[in-house]
Amino acid sequence: IFQTFFTTKSSGTGLGLPIVNQIVEAHDGRIDVKTEANRETVFSLSFPAAPEEMVNQTASDDVKKETHPAHG
Repeated sequence: IFQTFFTTKSSGTGLGLPIVNQIVEAHDGRIDVKTEANRETVFSLSFPAAPEEMVNQTASDDVKKETHPAHG
């Protein structure tokens, strides 16, 4: 289902899931797919947690942007 141009829909392009898969893999993530025949399909995406110092740095940068807007 992650193969480019694979589709089961008459108007589908077969690009949606391959693009999602590339993005998830680029972020060291994983996609799990569970299907119940003729019922439902569940996609679960998981990504590695960011190191705490990275999260804190991002939050700090956001505060700086909000409290010190650029003057031009």
